[in-house]
Amino acid sequence: MRERLSVLFLIFLMSLASLMAGTPVINDFQSSKASQQVRLMDYLRLYLSASDPDGFPLSYEWTITQDPTAKAYFTSSANTTFVGGGGAELAFPWVSTSDTVNRPFVGQSVQISVLVKHANVADGPETTSRTFNVTLTGINHPPVPVITGTLGTPTNRIPTGSPVVATSGSSYDPDPGDSYRSDWTVGSGTGGALMDLLTIIGSEGSTMSFTVPNMIGNVDLQVILQLTDGMHRIRSSAIAYLKPADATPPVTGNTAPMVTVTTPVHKTVGETLILTGVVTDNDGDELEISCAWLQAEKAVSPTAITATPVAAAPPAKRWEVAVDLGPVASPGTFMVRLAARERYTADFKTAAADAVINVETVGTNQPPVARITYHLQSGTPQAAPESAVALQPPATIILDGTNSEDDGGSAALAYLWTITDNLTSGGVTLTNATTSTASLSIASNTQGTVTVGLKVTDQSGLNSSATLSFSVTPPKLTAKVAVKAGATPVASAVEEGTVITLDGSGSTASDGSKTHLTYAWRQLEGPLVSLTGIDSDKATLVAPGVDLDGTLLTFELKVIDTQTGETAQEQAIVTVDIGAIYFAQLGFGNLVGGEQLRSVLLLVNNTAQAANGIALEFYGSDGQPLPAVIDGQPWTNQIFSVPTRFSKRLEFGGMGDNVKVGWARVKSARKLNGLVLYQVVDSATQQVKREIPVFSSTRGRSFTTYFHPTEEMALAIANPSDQPVQITVSVVDYVDGQETVIVSKELYPSRARLLPKQHGARFIDSNLLGELPPSFKGGALRIDADGEIIVTALKTKEGVILSALPVAAAK
Repeated sequence: MRERLSVLFLIFLMSLASLMAGTPVINDFQSSKASQQVRLMDYLRLYLSASDPDGFPLSYEWTITQDPTAKAYFTSSANTTFVGGGGAELAFPWVSTSDTVNRPFVGQSVQISVLVKHANVADGPETTSRTFNVTLTGINHPPVPVITGTLGTPTNRIPTGSPVVATSGSSYDPDPGDSYRSDWTVGSGTGGALMDLLTIIGSEGSTMSFTVPNMIGNVDLQVILQLTDGMHRIRSSAIAYLKPADATPPVTGNTAPMVTVTTPVHKTVGETLILTGVVTDNDGDELEISCAWLQAEKAVSPTAITATPVAAAPPAKRWEVAVDLGPVASPGTFMVRLAARERYTADFKTAAADAVINVETVGTNQPPVARITYHLQSGTPQAAPESAVALQPPATIILDGTNSEDDGGSAALAYLWTITDNLTSGGVTLTNATTSTASLSIASNTQGTVTVGLKVTDQSGLNSSATLSFSVTPPKLTAKVAVKAGATPVASAVEEGTVITLDGSGSTASDGSKTHLTYAWRQLEGPLVSLTGIDSDKATLVAPGVDLDGTLLTFELKVIDTQTGETAQEQAIVTVDIGAIYFAQLGFGNLVGGEQLRSVLLLVNNTAQAANGIALEFYGSDGQPLPAVIDGQPWTNQIFSVPTRFSKRLEFGGMGDNVKVGWARVKSARKLNGLVLYQVVDSATQQVKREIPVFSSTRGRSFTTYFHPTEEMALAIANPSDQPVQITVSVVDYVDGQETVIVSKELYPSRARLLPKQHGARFIDSNLLGELPPSFKGGALRIDADGEIIVTALKTKEGVILSALPVAAAK
């Protein structure tokens, strides 16, 4: 006792000394955890609570003390590390827009320190501090905005008084399981003018709508969508095509033809001028085509006009026209007019297009312009960029100079291809060096740079050049991981219990072989799972059970080349989500004494994303579909949604006078919580007289509850799995400190097992258990199954089962 008083007195003295010192004290129970996690391009809020024993005001000085990315900053003060108050928000931008550059920072830590001191220097120099370690767990990629909905078209506009609906439902985020926020605004409009203000409904949701107001003339109105995901603010826009309610219908009747000219604008004296163009008549009328060439203010007749019909959607007619205007006699500026006139219409409508031709003498010839395009074997041709093109050997590149230009036409150009190189190994070969198209072959062991030159020369000897460079690097050891469910690649989240294969067989050595590679798999993130085949090219695992919002599993493959000692790593992410199927036992109908039995099912979405596409099916005890009335309307199995952090209430009623008992099956892509309310209501007033709430039960293989032999009890059990389960109930007692099993019985002895996706309810009485010993006064009831089941135990009275099995996670 004396020693205990001494210890207490010592603690008192230590506390008193601390109070006299006036040192600020950090209140750990109110502070953020010292270890935090965040992704690149996300925000993180840190909070620290501190107090001063003397009651003096405190200030908080936040500092980034270690940052491997050199990018993190405090959002409240971009140019200083001081943030007033006990909270600080940090931003973690990308190091680069390239995932290859960002990825090495994943798994590293940013260290944040906060110094707590007196706000007034006169209150004392005492300080205290706290350090937060923030782990970078991944890379947040920007969402992709896609706008769909009822927006109209230029030819089918939405009139005044009608709704315009825009939705972001087709938008997506490349990060599995990530969410984003949709914000809508309306931008500028072109055309007419709106007479009334727009009232937008749902400006901060996935769907926005408004009613078209009065307007003068047609309006092309800009609809703007912004998706927010962490630090990403991605905008996209679409056009809503609007028209007044009394908009004038489009003019019908004969329309004029259309003429366009595509003739070259430069020629030299003596060249033959071929005028080309396109003539179209949308009404399909027969046309007369003519051409006039004014030279020295004199019209010169063409020697030939060729008009070739081209297929067009009826009734339109289209011609490609070529007019031979002969050789150009003298230099100067001339005008050519191509015209079309309807032959057989009442108003003979016409159209024309002009082209100005500049004719130069031979002495004014301009140098050609050399241009290079290239492609890898059967790849798509691309224009030569200014920077070097990265390649891996071996490779064959097709070099094409036919896009080069000359005022005398590219057909008369002469081509010369050359190569210069700076290679440390290997070699290159150029073929067809004097044709418009050449070929460059790069040997398999080549490393260094190669520059291809093209020189084009016209008939007068004028020339120009262009170059294209390649940076050749031999392939390296590459680790490549594919995530598969069976033989199917996984492109989205998988359900709990799915067998996943991490396939690293696509990894290759620098020489393209696989024979001297070794493999090592390890898990980096997420709930620990058992990996099979960790030293082979394929590893397998079973997706674990997850909480409401699912989970991410991150794995790494390390590949080693045993001949060269090279190593390479690649990560794979598996997103695990629930495969949600839920059960609820329900009843409704008329009771004796002017009362009714009514069931209410509450669905609660606690996840961070909306639960869309929810289906609810209702079955009788015989397993056949059972008609029901929900919220006063006949239920037709329509699909519905529950928004994030929201709930939905479904009130069940019956069809007919008899009491109906059955069960509902809820299918959802998101895990939901649930509550069933059994209500006894007055038939005349519909007032609730009695109510029994039953919450969601959990799943498992073994359950224990209190049991008394004189009290009535019932069990409601569902099998959410894909396999039948065998269920045993046991009455257990403790006698002289030792566990004693009084009796153990199969719950369904006649059929032995509960079938997949089925449920059942049964009284726990002498019909099941038999007569219990008189000495047994109460103990435990244990329920055991050879597969996961969902159990709800309820007391009963006078042989009436008011049991329920509300929504709970399946598999």
